Amino acid sequence: MDARSLASCFSCGAMADELPQGQHMKRCARCRITIYCSAECQREHWKLTHKNSCIPHHGLTAPVDALDAEGRRLKEPAQDTEARRVLDLGKRFSKWMDAWRHALTEYALVSLDLANYPERVTTHCTAIWTHPNPKPHTDKLRDFIVSRIEIYTQERIVEILPDMTKFVGKTGPDGLPLMPFITVLDDPADASTRTRVLQCKADPNFLAEYIGRDKGYSATCAQLAEHNLRVAVDTLPPLYAGNLFRAFEAKGQIPMLQPKNE
Repeated sequence: MDARSLASCFSCGAMADELPQGQHMKRCARCRITIYCSAECQREHWKLTHKNSCIPHHGLTAPVDALDAEGRRLKEPAQDTEARRVLDLGKRFSKWMDAWRHALTEYALVSLDLANYPERVTTHCTAIWTHPNPKPHTDKLRDFIVSRIEIYTQERIVEILPDMTKFVGKTGPDGLPLMPFITVLDDPADASTRTRVLQCKADPNFLAEYIGRDKGYSATCAQLAEHNLRVAVDTLPPLYAGNLFRAFEAKGQIPMLQPKNE
């Protein structure tokens, strides 16, 4: 199964390989990052949150009105330039995020330990730090690795990543908080960081599973989340990785993944 079949709609969560025959995922033509299963889902997500975070990606699309600060038409950077390297890295990261978004969201929620700290729904957010995989590989699902998971207060994440100001503390049209989960790309060849924001409504029905978990199980899984995600991203299929804690919970067990032998 390739990464494209694992992509899921940013609005409803439908997986690409679950769509009816002849129906395909569509990517936002403006930012070229978010993907949707239908025009209806795209419109709903735009109203809910995407309009506040959609930034034109001039390297992937250059509409007529896409101009630089000097009024010149934006063009894709030339080959063998730093700008092109950064652009290509961003493309790879977006595709990797498409495949791993479900799993990253699951681990972000597990990390918050909501059974013991339900207030974190509105006071904290999870940042998953990643960097390009330096090891030789041919699997695009392994293009990036997870270095750490950090839980920050909303005030602290804004200090660390000022561009997160527009995401924290926001609510949707129905008044429910929008929980931001941040995936941060650390580029070893560039001092700047790049973020991708995953958001979901803090719906009590959706969060009931996490808040209602056994407190001891929840705390242990939160402690293991960073270790397990690092191993999962290095070795497992995204769908299995995303459902890991649920599967083990059903068996009354706690997962502890073992790294593959080098």
